[in-house]
Amino acid sequence: MSKDQAKDEIKKLIEKYERIKSSNDYKDYSEADTRRDLVMPLFKALGWDVYNDLSREVSEEVDSIRGTVDYQFKINNIPRYLIEAKALSINLDQIKWAKQVLNYGWNKNIPWAVLTDF
Repeated sequence: MSKDQAKDEIKKLIEKYERIKSSNDYKDYSEADTRRDLVMPLFKALGWDVYNDLSREVSEEVDSIRGTVDYQFKINNIPRYLIEAKALSINLDQIKWAKQVLNYGWNKNIPWAVLTDF
């Protein structure tokens, strides 16, 4: 995918997110919906092999000592960062969500951990 195509895809995803958030439908938008419809397409547009067509760059639902993190991203087969996605209705400003994702990173010895609802 070219840079221009990636920008177009990301723009469409942002528009989709804004459309969902501005409607009452966002309250029914689950974490799985967020992951499937927004988060993974975003990382695909950014060039990651999120569906593992050619590599094992992205692992889904990876066990950690304190639970299961949604995604683990690898560079040269070495885990480099984690992503914990939440439903659109979740308030990400609650400290418990930051603690959750930081604990996942700490326990897996991975320095980067991302908390997102897109």
